Amino acid sequence: MSVSKWTYWTRMLLRPSQICNDGVWMDIGTLAFKKQARDFYADRHEAEERQVIRQRLRSTDIVLELGSGMGIVTTTCCQIAGSDSVYTFEANPKMEEVLRKNFDLNHVSPHLTMAMISAAEGTDEFHVSDKFLLSSRYESATRVSRAHVECTTVPTVSLQNVIKKVRPTFLVVDIEGGELELLNGDIDFSSVERMCIEFHPHIIGDAQCGKIIDALVRQGFYVSVEWSTGPVVYLERSLPAVAAVSAAAA
Repeated sequence: MSVSKWTYWTRMLLRPSQICNDGVWMDIGTLAFKKQARDFYADRHEAEERQVIRQRLRSTDIVLELGSGMGIVTTTCCQIAGSDSVYTFEANPKMEEVLRKNFDLNHVSPHLTMAMISAAEGTDEFHVSDKFLLSSRYESATRVSRAHVECTTVPTVSLQNVIKKVRPTFLVVDIEGGELELLNGDIDFSSVERMCIEFHPHIIGDAQCGKIIDALVRQGFYVSVEWSTGPVVYLERSLPAVAAVSAAAA
């Protein structure tokens, strides 16, 4: 997903705070005057996830998104599956106003919960960076030059309880290292048919990323190389086409 060079440079010159990428309107506010604007103006922000969603999400799916961010992936899910079938969680309290504004711009209304996914219900520390993409439960994830970070206490919800209540068929995960919660062996993923996970090896390490994938494979998922790009990994529960063909031939 990308825009023309003319569109990109026009945006860089005029610095609009509201833009439309791939059918989704975004109000990026003061980010329009920061370096981060480049990804939005070039339509690179969450491009890999949106490509997966556009191609693999079905209108009948129930979506559970962990990490709403700016809401561009959330809105894309709503456009395909409908707002009533999209449940999204965001830990960063400073993103709520932005999210609700962007949802209003696109006339969608997903089930938004401002809380951090964790192993248990309660509260926990969350590190809020003025470079919002770096905000995380892990302080190490926010260590970049010239970034101002505040440590705050946020409510937490149990991933196990959320999945039990929502019974999602499609899981979207982008929570800056929080994907480690997927290693919880008590979580029942039986309702989930497909997953799109952005891994953060610079936060949790390659070994832990591998453990998560291995744990999901043991639960019946496989990694689709066709739809995976870099740290964005797409998994399905169905048999790959090659295996299906082999089984039919046998």
